[in-house]
Order: sequence, then C-alpha cells, then structure tokens
Amino acid sequence: MGVLAWLEGQAQSARPPTPRKDSLPPIDSAITPFEGHQQTLLRLIAYHQPELDTLAAQLRHWRDTLNQMMEIARYPKRLPFYVDSFRTVTGRIRAGSEAAYARLKDLYYEWLPHQYALMAVYTRYGELKVVHRLTPSVRETLAAYRAYLDRLVTLNQQIAALWTDCDYLLLSKLK
Repeated sequence: MGVLAWLEGQAQSARPPTPRKDSLPPIDSAITPFEGHQQTLLRLIAYHQPELDTLAAQLRHWRDTLNQMMEIARYPKRLPFYVDSFRTVTGRIRAGSEAAYARLKDLYYEWLPHQYALMAVYTRYGELKVVHRLTPSVRETLAAYRAYLDRLVTLNQQIAALWTDCDYLLLSKLK
C-alpha cells in the first residue's frame, strides 16, 4: 500500500503545474489568423465603399428632386399643371428608393459569412483592452467597421425619409 501511494505522489509531482484560471495567454498567441480576419473585414469594407457612395449620390439626387417638387406643391394655383408629372416622378423615386433599400439589405447580408472574422476581431479587441495592450491596427479596423455601420444606418434613415415624403406627396398633395 505504501509503495502505491509513493508512486502516485511521484506521478503527480512529474506533471507540470496546472495554470491558474485567470492567467492570460501570451499576447501574440494566434496573431496570424487574427490579422487575416482583420484584413478580410477591411477588404469587405473597401469593396462596399463605392456602392455606398453611389447609393448616397442617388439618394441626394432624389432628395433634391423631392424638395423642388414640394416647394412647387406649396402653391395650390400652380399645382394642377404639374400633378401628372409629379405623380410619375414621385412613383419612380419611390420605386428607386425601394430598390436602393433592397441593395442596402444585400450589402448588410454579405457580412453573414464573415461573422466569424468579425467576432474574432471583437474578441481580440476585448482581450487586448483587458491587458492594456490595444494595438493601432485593431482600433483602425474597428473604427472602419463602425464608420461603415454608421453609414449604413444613415443611408437607411435617408431612404425612410424619402418614403415618408413620397407618401406625403402621393396621398395628400397629388390626390
């Protein structure tokens, strides 16, 4: 019995000590795949930027057209001359803005296959922030992603405002 206890004690002392649960891994562990995830996110943001610029320009054009039409609609004596053309233009703007909304949703859904990379970047951000070793590349990647999301939200709000104004013109002024 004593020999077995002695052998078991020797086997336990030969094992390396178990790390503490709250000890952090080395800071550069798995940095290579993480940088690959960062590059994936930045490439996708850069790929979407021209499309977002095009959508923003189109929304500005539609907004200017609607503002001009609403300015003319303020004067009831001139409105009967323009009702038919205004209905046509307003209908086209409404249909175009619905297509822009569908494209905006498609751009958003293109992120679904990249959710793993996004979660990896946010996880790495949290790990580095805890140990006060946040790198500029992580900050820049997340700042670019946040700016991208802000732009998506802004374009979505502009589309909603266009729909509101189109419905206002079609349902009240152009009856």
